[in-house]
Amino acid sequence: MHDDLVHDTVAFLRGFPPFDGAPDDALRAVAAAVVVEHVPAGTLIVAAGGPGDGAVRVLRTGHADLLADGRVVDVLGEGELVGLPSAVSGLPPGLDVRAAEDVVAYRLPADAILPLLAGRSGLRFLARTVRERTPPAGTAPVTDGGPGAVGPLARAVVVAAAADPLRDVVAAMHDRDASCVLVRTADGHLGIVTDRDLRTRVVATGRSVSDPVGEVATVPAVTVAPDATTDDAVLALLTHGFRHLPVVGAGGEVLGVVEDRDLLAAQSRTPVRLRRAVSRAATPAALVEAARGMRPALLAAVGAGMPPGTVTGTLGALVEAVVARAVELHVAARGVPPVPFAWLVTGSVARGEAVLSSDLDSLLAWEGDDTDPDVRRWMRGLAAEVLTTLGACGLDHDVNGVRADDPRFSRSVGAWCSAVAGWAGAPTENQAEIYLSALADARPVRGHATWAPVSGALRSAHARPAVRATAHRVATALHPPTGFVRGLVIESGGEHAGTVDLKRGGAGPVVAAGRYLATLLPAPPAGTAARLRAAAVHGLLRDDEARDLADALHVVQGTRLHHQADQVRRGDAPDDHLRPDELTTLERRGLRDAFRVVARVQRALPPPVARP
Repeated sequence: MHDDLVHDTVAFLRGFPPFDGAPDDALRAVAAAVVVEHVPAGTLIVAAGGPGDGAVRVLRTGHADLLADGRVVDVLGEGELVGLPSAVSGLPPGLDVRAAEDVVAYRLPADAILPLLAGRSGLRFLARTVRERTPPAGTAPVTDGGPGAVGPLARAVVVAAAADPLRDVVAAMHDRDASCVLVRTADGHLGIVTDRDLRTRVVATGRSVSDPVGEVATVPAVTVAPDATTDDAVLALLTHGFRHLPVVGAGGEVLGVVEDRDLLAAQSRTPVRLRRAVSRAATPAALVEAARGMRPALLAAVGAGMPPGTVTGTLGALVEAVVARAVELHVAARGVPPVPFAWLVTGSVARGEAVLSSDLDSLLAWEGDDTDPDVRRWMRGLAAEVLTTLGACGLDHDVNGVRADDPRFSRSVGAWCSAVAGWAGAPTENQAEIYLSALADARPVRGHATWAPVSGALRSAHARPAVRATAHRVATALHPPTGFVRGLVIESGGEHAGTVDLKRGGAGPVVAAGRYLATLLPAPPAGTAARLRAAAVHGLLRDDEARDLADALHVVQGTRLHHQADQVRRGDAPDDHLRPDELTTLERRGLRDAFRVVARVQRALPPPVARP
């Protein structure tokens, strides 16, 4: 291999185990033995039960599916090894490995890589690879959940008491070949400890194996009901960045655990692969490459007929993951921040309601003195770099919108709290309602604890009658059109030719209603549909009104997604302006009914009242 190619190969391999700890001369010897292979999508790289060729492959670009009896059990990406257990043992491969897209791989003879596995870290890497590539064990005997539900996918799981020593828990995990353990706390909550937790919270910190497992558990664990759909489960994993999701019955009984690899097999196309690629991106350029898959994944989801809420929620979760990773990468490049800070997304992304035309809105807050010039310079320099990377990822900010590099939306925590108090005191002046609306939807992707005082200030602001009255006025000021006649849009103020604005006239009034109702709730959720359900639970809306309004949003969002998907496929920029003649009679009727529901429920919104 040419010296330049050897140097490039060494630089690539250095970023992945087991090459990351290899001496330079050993790694150069490995690189010199590399043969570059190009594998077309759909081609078997390794065939289960076959003779094998004694070689190991390192994926340079593209993804490969790991298959057990035709079922996807894992996805291998950049830097991961193919064929290692078979090449080392001399036994036939136990699983098929198929190129999920066009792949470029480095082919290595087994003899070239064996020296890197001689030490303890190499053996650990080999053992972990063998365990993670073992076909899934049988599922737990879950009876709940029908076709398309996660219940039948649940694996048997180890359950421990919080007081159990780590030594016993690790032994049980080893005996059951489990990658996580669920932990019952003394007060009945359910926590979780994963393999990664054991590495980072026990081994890396030198914690004693006699310590109780409850001290390293994540409590409470995010769980899912057995009748939840695989779409719901994928969305939960994407939102929280987890790989394990406990399945819990209505009575709190543990039925098992579902892993992201199980969900890969349950869906023909899944964003889990994208989420993993995003989390593994080691540079901004790699993040940009991973983010390119978001739009095709969204178009595929729309084409497959996935529910609008699932599509928009999945997009929002992926966007949040890209934002969080971009912040992490630029912080790592800049060094330790001068003070703790929070980065937030808001708007449709934070609500889980993003569509192809949605802008990305972001906020920045930091602890300490708002006037410190060095801190301001560091924070806004970071914001500029992150927004540049996000723009390259296809996530654009409105130049006049909510941007973390804008002094209006990047302040110290104290300055944010003071601003919230000022806006609450005069919510009709100086665009205060716009600022309060942006904050109402905000979700931290970094620095939850840093943002907590601002969240508290916002809750206090929402308790003020003037703020609630302003939110009520905003919620009832956007009037949807009432229907269509002979290609004309019937607006509330009269009939005129043109297009219907699906955001302003359809989704906007429902979002504003949900945001107003959130000011009346003790613990408002983030999404509009969830806010409507919570409002019904607290008696602010009738059950039928909440369902009708959520159904109306479902219809409008579905129309927006299909309209924008068609635009993108034609090569046009996505927007929310739809001509009535683009709709079938049935679609026009559905939109008309949705608009009328929104208008009716708007009139029935409760007046500003004390918090229930």
